[in-house]
Amino acid sequence: MLHEWIVQGGYPDMMGLPDRARRLRHSGYLDGVIEKDVPALSPIRKPDAFRRTAAQLAARVGQELNLQSLCNAVDTARDTVANWLDILEGLHLIRRLGAWSHGPTRREVRSPKLHFVDSGLACSLRGVDMDDLAQPRDPLLPGSPIENLVWSELTRSRPLHQRPWRLCHWRRDRREIDIIAEAPGKRLVLLEVKASSQVRPTDARHLEWFISQGPGRDFHATGAVIYLGAHTLRLSPNILAIPLTALWTS
Repeated sequence: MLHEWIVQGGYPDMMGLPDRARRLRHSGYLDGVIEKDVPALSPIRKPDAFRRTAAQLAARVGQELNLQSLCNAVDTARDTVANWLDILEGLHLIRRLGAWSHGPTRREVRSPKLHFVDSGLACSLRGVDMDDLAQPRDPLLPGSPIENLVWSELTRSRPLHQRPWRLCHWRRDRREIDIIAEAPGKRLVLLEVKASSQVRPTDARHLEWFISQGPGRDFHATGAVIYLGAHTLRLSPNILAIPLTALWTS
């Protein structure tokens, strides 16, 4: 069910389609965007390179964006690719998840992470189907699509909250927090996404460090490991393990 949810995405006309038909429909959708929507924002002289850029972005979901590496992969100038990213974000196909920082200047010192608004489109561009998620050969699967799904569900829920809050990510050396939700009053919720039905206290070690020893000491911070199990568990006084399904059943 989860894998089907990810590869189908949220476009209504993709629901229930077999893998090949869905990939063709997504490809046709992207062609329509390039032919009709993109020229309204900026002329595209290399539509094939634009398509390759979209496919490369789909393969980098959940990763920090390395613009130079992306440019090298599609053999296109940096300014051009940067403009294409702005276009794709303006058309609500991708989002860049900024790096969290604290202090009066709030300067983001890390690259943003990349997410697709629709997980199904990302999977089709990446050539990923349900079998690939169930028996992955790529070390980034199924973790990165699941992280994208968590980000997507949180983003959709934002208008339902009374207090405004923003989403970002954080990394320092070998420590990383997949998603940070920050609300007024110096309140933080730290999320680690784990593509497993089992969870252990050590899975929350980066969350625990951030809260007790890292920059979270100056905030009202709590944490959660989002995992594929069925039960909510307490891993420490400040950290829970929460089933992924709670994002759309609670």
